[in-house]
Amino acid sequence: MFYWNEQSIRWYKEAAEYGCFHEQIVKVAAPYINCDCTACDLGCGLGYLSLELAKIAKQVTAIDIDDNALNVLRASISQNGTSNIEVMREDVQLIPSQAIWDVVVLCSFGRLTENNNFTKYMALCKKRLISIVGSNAKSNISPSGLSHYEKDHVPKLISFLEKQGIPYRLIEQNLEFGQPLSTQQDAIDFICHYTPGCTVETAAEHAKEHLKQLGDGRYCLPNQKCYGIFIIDKQEETT
Repeated sequence: MFYWNEQSIRWYKEAAEYGCFHEQIVKVAAPYINCDCTACDLGCGLGYLSLELAKIAKQVTAIDIDDNALNVLRASISQNGTSNIEVMREDVQLIPSQAIWDVVVLCSFGRLTENNNFTKYMALCKKRLISIVGSNAKSNISPSGLSHYEKDHVPKLISFLEKQGIPYRLIEQNLEFGQPLSTQQDAIDFICHYTPGCTVETAAEHAKEHLKQLGDGRYCLPNQKCYGIFIIDKQEETT
């Protein structure tokens, strides 16, 4: 399980505020979330997606188990004057399996293909489930291509849904979620943090090869990747 600390929060905040990843995701998903919808951002983390969802949905519930992350979101809500986000600290596995929200959104969270999670999360929505995953399992920021955190990806989720006979729509988008970094050492620390078994020497070589310098004196580790936005409508039960 991923836990947020001061360092990982700083990195993610800088990445989210540098680019427009979350804004672009919600722009693609907007036709499936209208102004009368209630939406839930499961595993919301720092809540950048929740803040974008709140611009188009009637009400958003942002759920995570990590207090450090939720405190960042609460501060953002206060700063932005957002009035239609409810923050909930909860283990998503403990949420009662009943249709509470019109739309449930998962962004690189939930592993729908494992542990009966698909059935669990689908039961929480009245209209549809939206899952955002990477095109493959490869991590662009890692020298090895591996990440500490195993996630679903497009081929894996397609295979799962088709084996289950579950209809879906898939929208694929090339999106940039680059990581700004204050110094080259910051870049090395970042790469080591997110790469299993990475040595400082390997991280330094990767940084040397891939880092770009920004106009403000910072650096950036580019991270353009294709993402899949799966739209899975709730199927009417038949007797």
